[in-house]
Amino acid sequence: MNEKILVIVNASYPFDNGESFMENEIPFIKQFDKVIICPCSVVDFNQKRKINNSLVTVYPLSNPGRLIKLFKYIKSIFYKITIDEILLLKKNKKLNMYTLKELLSFVSVGQTSYKKIKKYLLKNGINKTDNIIFYSYWMSFHAYTGLLLKNSFLNSKAVTRCHGFDLYEYRNKNSYIPLRKLILNNQNIVFSISSDGKNYLETEYPNIQKNIEISRLGTLDRGIRKAAEMRNPFKIVSCSNVVSVKRVDKIVDALSKIKNIKIEWTHFGNGILFENVKKYAEKCLDENIKFNLNGALSNQELQQQYAKTDFDVFINVSESEGIPVSIMEAISFGIPVIATDVGGVNEIVYNDQNGILLDKDFSDNQLIEAINKFAFMPNDEYLKYRDNARNIWEKNYDAEKNYTEFLNEISRL
Repeated sequence: MNEKILVIVNASYPFDNGESFMENEIPFIKQFDKVIICPCSVVDFNQKRKINNSLVTVYPLSNPGRLIKLFKYIKSIFYKITIDEILLLKKNKKLNMYTLKELLSFVSVGQTSYKKIKKYLLKNGINKTDNIIFYSYWMSFHAYTGLLLKNSFLNSKAVTRCHGFDLYEYRNKNSYIPLRKLILNNQNIVFSISSDGKNYLETEYPNIQKNIEISRLGTLDRGIRKAAEMRNPFKIVSCSNVVSVKRVDKIVDALSKIKNIKIEWTHFGNGILFENVKKYAEKCLDENIKFNLNGALSNQELQQQYAKTDFDVFINVSESEGIPVSIMEAISFGIPVIATDVGGVNEIVYNDQNGILLDKDFSDNQLIEAINKFAFMPNDEYLKYRDNARNIWEKNYDAEKNYTEFLNEISRL
């Protein structure tokens, strides 16, 4: 009898700090005989997280040297799929040095990953007739790799998730993601993590509506945190990479203008702008604002912080999002949210129910007004926000429910 095998093509999990949300999904995989995770872009092979699933084997793809990488990059110019895409770019007046470079990198890395994973599978007893689901965690080159693998194994299917940067073309330079139509038309199912993402794809690519579904991410139930009796000092928490799209500096801008209340602001997350934001906070924030920039934590450490700290509100002011896992984690503990109404955020933050939605281009005063609203809100009203936050999480973002439904569906393909 042929085995049922799940092959996950992803970026770095279980290595590095990235894709922490995959930790919530992996324990629920019980529908397959074997699970093979193939991270394609690992930076630090020495930093590995524990996997709580005995079915899982990890095959991390090694990084090629510069000369080999350059050779494969040049070689990718001559693939038919590359030539066809170049002609399409020219037709759409999008062909330039940047889009050409993106395309060549996309095809090169996708082909290289495909060949390595195929060789590994055949070498380790996987037959070309086995029932295999190739599941790409990102609708980027990972999804292209999945399609190439699907074509090499007779009884296989390919599915992909899409989140934010890998979904919304306008979030990318020149509004371009390579091989979009090829990937969308050949995946057995495309799973968007948000209704907004599904609507976007159906609008931009109306001919592929039949295979786009919504499958939300989720977080584990760590229990609800009881609200503090006094919101003084008022405890704000935020969690994201410190990069330009997350606009963490705009939190500093607003806090620097608040003089009438004591605030403790905690931020979890690291990134290229971390030191800049830290210095900016040191320069701008007065004594009534205590701040803690904690850098990156493991997902387990982060949950422990939420479980033991009486955070009063969570803030996310990104200029672009899918549906942030960071907000899922916050509302699971009953923490209300202030967030920008971008991407699928309004599918998790319901204005005046479990939080406050801000315009994408909000002013400092609008953020200050939202902070003050929660800081001075009557306790019975505040507790309703907290109850609503937890209830919305239970209904829509419970990892056990969401991932079990998703995995059951793809196992039946």
